Amino acid sequence: LIGILPFGISQAYGSSLRELGETKIPMVASVTAIGDSAFAETAIESISFSSGIKTIGENAFKACPKLTSVSIPNGVTSIGEGAFMGCGSLKSVKIPGTVDIVTKNAFASCAKLASVTLESGVKTIEETAFGGTKTTERKARIIHSLRGLFKLKDILAVVDFPKATYMYWQKRFDRENPDKHLEDEITKIHTENSTFKVARIL
Repeated sequence: LIGILPFGISQAYGSSLRELGETKIPMVASVTAIGDSAFAETAIESISFSSGIKTIGENAFKACPKLTSVSIPNGVTSIGEGAFMGCGSLKSVKIPGTVDIVTKNAFASCAKLASVTLESGVKTIEETAFGGTKTTERKARIIHSLRGLFKLKDILAVVDFPKATYMYWQKRFDRENPDKHLEDEITKIHTENSTFKVARIL
């Protein structure tokens, strides 16, 4: 197991382990820090953070295409710049109140990110922390999930998002999507035939 390799070393995972091809990362309790770029561009699908983790380094999990959710444990105080940037399949994130700051680009360019849970105690969200989502609806949903902890005007300023656009999507969040069945079928077909390519016919 990857978590056993650096047993007893607090500053663990300082170098990339992408060549190991592991998809799950368990960690022993003695691990207190994840080094910069430790698991960047790997095929990991899940992370079991140890209870002793305090810091997540810069670009630690950058561009991990199969990572779908992240639940950061209580006790973590620092999430490095670009820590989860470019994780294209990441859909949900939970951040505990022990985190003092969500740094810039920490979750930037996570195209499918639709749910962000921030527990009470998080003090600062830096500019572009959640920037670069592909659609305004996804960004609006993220903003909506943060409203219980921060003032709307502050969130909009940080993510550079127009209030009018947010209000437009807010009115539609609870509406039933009439095209959901069709969208699900298209997504299913695309997933089952991911190796096929579509060419434009003129």
